[in-house]
Amino acid sequence: MVPEWKTNFLYFSDLLPSKYPIFWRNLAEILQQAEINYNFLPHTKDIWCRDYMPVQIDKNEFIQFKYDPDYLKGYEHLRTNPMPVNSYLGISVKYSDLVIDGGNIIFSKDSIILTDKVFKENNSYSKRNLVEKLSKLLKTEKIYFIPRQPYDIYGHADGMVRFINCNTIIFNDFSRESKRFREKLEKALKNLPFRIIFLKIPFEHKLSWCYLNYIQVENNIILPAINHLKEEKIFYQFEEIFKKCKIWTVPSKAILVKGGGLHCISWNRSIFQ
Repeated sequence: MVPEWKTNFLYFSDLLPSKYPIFWRNLAEILQQAEINYNFLPHTKDIWCRDYMPVQIDKNEFIQFKYDPDYLKGYEHLRTNPMPVNSYLGISVKYSDLVIDGGNIIFSKDSIILTDKVFKENNSYSKRNLVEKLSKLLKTEKIYFIPRQPYDIYGHADGMVRFINCNTIIFNDFSRESKRFREKLEKALKNLPFRIIFLKIPFEHKLSWCYLNYIQVENNIILPAINHLKEEKIFYQFEEIFKKCKIWTVPSKAILVKGGGLHCISWNRSIFQ
């Protein structure tokens, strides 16, 4: 698989600039300053393109999971069909019948982390068969599961954990979650063969989940900002953790209040020269 720090191109839904013009103007300015190449995806029905786009395995190999999220039941007009989008990109895509949102598959070069929501979404498969199929599709046996966060209707991993490198992951701050969830998470963490760093959120806020939902392209990291007086302490943590990266911040409340972050609105790709 191609981890995000090995990618060199970003895509966004072509709906984003018109739906959130001020936010997009600020983000586009950062993309220009960071010299990050980007383009727009046509044929999209909402801005959250991470979920309906494929996983890049290699230069010319992509795995497209079935996009059929339970949180869009009754809102089918917002469900993007990835086939015409992939056709527009001219990429070679293998389509799978497994239901997995792109936001729920966090990966490095050879490891994958998902929340246990995938078992509910694919209950026609036994856990063993599901893991075997994932392993074959993504060409790795290093597949790990964590409990989905309580009250998160999306059940995605990209607001919970991210890879720093192939050996290290960063987890969000769940110290204010219920004891039951923390016990389930601690049990799952014992099965993860990575060095684990925990982000510390020094304040309570309904949007404080957002910071791990960042964009990374090569050595650039773009963090969402909510204009909280104490969030500079969070940005400092990222500077200490990602010492070789340039950290950017962009005001993101406009999209965050809709339920998604910067990772959700973007799709990484490595375009090999």
